[in-house]
Amino acid sequence: MEQELTQILAPYKGKKGALVPLLQKVQEELGYLSEEAVSEITKFLR
Repeated sequence: MEQELTQILAPYKGKKGALVPLLQKVQEELGYLSEEAVSEITKFLR
């Protein structure tokens, strides 16, 4: 799942205001927002 998340998150690198679109894209691709996915998104946006 980590590699898949990396591919999903890559286009959003450095974009401000990307939280909601990121959450929507991950949910669209994976079908749900797992705790692991939310944790990875948090790390990505820091």
